[in-house]
Amino acid sequence: GQVVYGFNKGASPQLVAAVNEQIQTLWKSCEMRKIGARYGLTQDVWYVPEGKDLRLGVDRPADWKLPGCK
Repeated sequence: GQVVYGFNKGASPQLVAAVNEQIQTLWKSCEMRKIGARYGLTQDVWYVPEGKDLRLGVDRPADWKLPGCK
């Protein structure tokens, strides 16, 4: 499972960068699992990336990895 956060195309690049930084922090600390558990999202499918990311090389760097937390 993946969750997508959308921004208006006119959004401030600084705002987008700040939100992305906070999301990365939540993944690295596995806080995403704690937050998800509050909403019943406890299965690994929400936190362990599987499969190929079709956006690599399109709007993400070719070596980008989906975030995950075990």
